[in-house]
Amino acid sequence: MASVLPINYQQSIAKKRLVYKLTPGLIFTYLYSALNTLMFLVLVTMPAFVKFSDNLTRLLPFYIVFIIVFYCWAIANIVLLNAFVKIEGTNADNNRKDIIEALSKYFKLENLDETSNGVIRDIRLPWAFRNGRAITCLLDGNMIYLNLVRLMRPSSISVYSAVYMRYKCKQVAKEFQKLQAAANSIGR
Repeated sequence: MASVLPINYQQSIAKKRLVYKLTPGLIFTYLYSALNTLMFLVLVTMPAFVKFSDNLTRLLPFYIVFIIVFYCWAIANIVLLNAFVKIEGTNADNNRKDIIEALSKYFKLENLDETSNGVIRDIRLPWAFRNGRAITCLLDGNMIYLNLVRLMRPSSISVYSAVYMRYKCKQVAKEFQKLQAAANSIGR
């Protein structure tokens, strides 16, 4: 499962963003996603420049507001796509156990891979009409870097759900902090 979206641990920690190892499939995914997003944005924006009938002219200001909101959402998704949610833990041993417990509260961990020393991943591949997801946790001392992306094909990242995935990461981070606080109160 690690062959699906292989990550570069050292560069990810240094850049504080998830960095994937470049593969031909990943390059194709980024080009396809960029072209798809550009075409979608052009199609959404195009009616604002086309001559409306007199009946629809009064709706033009609302449509322009919709376009502005849509563009803000698209830019936020692109910025947050590979961003980490940074979580400070107490110590490396407890961090690993608590982050897995926090993740298991929100996700069914089907393919949990924690064999690597500083990386915890769970990748659920898409199947039929179900999207997949890739959870990545990088452990660096007391810090945990958490990222979650939706997969459209086995190695194709969805650029349209980054805001929601960031929200899910924040929920996991809050649960992790609760687990750490409970462990500290009992003296673990």
